[in-house]
Amino acid sequence: MSMHLFYAASSAPSSSTSAKELRLLCAYEDGGVVLRKRTAPEDKQTVEGRGWEVLWKAKLHVESVMAMAVSRDCTFALTVSADHLVGRYDLLKTQEETSEFTPTGTTFKTKHPGNGAIAIRSGGRVCAIGGWDGKV
Repeated sequence: MSMHLFYAASSAPSSSTSAKELRLLCAYEDGGVVLRKRTAPEDKQTVEGRGWEVLWKAKLHVESVMAMAVSRDCTFALTVSADHLVGRYDLLKTQEETSEFTPTGTTFKTKHPGNGAIAIRSGGRVCAIGGWDGKV
């Protein structure tokens, strides 16, 4: 399991241009990734998922997600798994903007299964993937 907590520009129309909302990206052992946003007030504690709304769910991997990396500007995320796939997720999309024709994520195939680590360069244009065999 992997998690990333970040602030994103508010998806709701408001009068304030600097409105931010707290979001949580979670990658699970079943190969799925879920993006949630906090709906509870900032001063209220949340327990067991209460106060969080699911923006979208995606399942691009057939094996457990082993690692996840989020770009510096929090616009996209990459995941690797025990399978030979790399998943790319758009963190700016909401459930209303996704459909079967425009999915939230995209898969890319690698030559070797068993990827265990991923990192994104600060510019967001290059990523490195490390495998269980020690190769990058």
